[in-house]
Amino acid sequence: MNILHLLSTPTAGISRTALDLCIRLVEDEHSVAVISRGVEAVDAPFKAASIPMAKLPLRGAFDLVTPISLAKVLNRMAAPIVVHTHCLRDAATALRARRLMREPAKVRVVWTHHSAAPAGKGRALQRTCAEVDAFIFPSEAARSAFMASAPAADQSRLHLVPAAIRPSKAAVTPRSESSEEITLVYIGPISRAAGLEVLIRALGKLTDLPLHLRIAGTGKAAEVMPIVRMTRTPELKDRVEWLGLVDDPVQLIDSAHLGLVSADTAETPAMEILEFMSRGVPVIATTSGATPEIITDGADSLLVAPGNADALAAAIRRAATDTKLRKALSDVALRTADRRYDYDDFYWKILKIYEQ
Repeated sequence: MNILHLLSTPTAGISRTALDLCIRLVEDEHSVAVISRGVEAVDAPFKAASIPMAKLPLRGAFDLVTPISLAKVLNRMAAPIVVHTHCLRDAATALRARRLMREPAKVRVVWTHHSAAPAGKGRALQRTCAEVDAFIFPSEAARSAFMASAPAADQSRLHLVPAAIRPSKAAVTPRSESSEEITLVYIGPISRAAGLEVLIRALGKLTDLPLHLRIAGTGKAAEVMPIVRMTRTPELKDRVEWLGLVDDPVQLIDSAHLGLVSADTAETPAMEILEFMSRGVPVIATTSGATPEIITDGADSLLVAPGNADALAAAIRRAATDTKLRKALSDVALRTADRRYDYDDFYWKILKIYEQ
């Protein structure tokens, strides 16, 4: 089978989902390639995994170059072909390319809707939804929000496949509890929507505790710099470490006593949550998007309302000062990740959708 991923949206979670799939598909001797916009931060992990890459504009409705070029690529490929897209813009582009092909029937277009936000409305959306062959939703919240706008998609094409990550081969490193300092780790986009401003405000309320926050991720300078400036106060300047983009987060995650996932939008940082859980790191997260579907407050995590710095500070204080609570959350998180988010189960469900 020939599988082609379109990646115009350079978010870490979407890229990680596509990368894991590509690596596993190659292991099973499928032909796999990725078309992106040429963003180095997105492309680097695929290149490191020897996944073939190509660059196209992928700019949506007014982009004439991409569908024509993509149609030429698809014409040269042998059937069966799956074009896996991860946003509305790329799904519409793939369908435009298919209409230009000599043999459009040999291409199946799949769209994973990662967001727990409505799909929107409009004639273009309705046409896209009418033509996409399969929709994949990583959560019930994503499916419900998508269908709330009544897109033209019958139930037989809707597939709920909870997100999962390929497990790291590295053994879980027991984190030291002998040190007084508690290490907090955030991995994800650096933006206001990611809730980092709230997280920094919460940390400012905990200056009596020996906390050290390590932040890994990238973002646009206009959003990153105001957040960085928030940490340059006398109380916080030695407590926050900015790491930038981290290629392999396993070692960083293993250094954490607590993983922080603070989103203020309908987006669900599922991959980051699963990364922490799979390494036995207790998570403190906001109840945004589908997060409550993935983790359970008081069992394998602590959940707080988005945008509430006081509640977030209280949850961090509770977990940071209670070693037994952290151990209990860690044990359940590991079991939850193993039982509910097995990557083999996820992979075979995706492959079945490809083959239909």
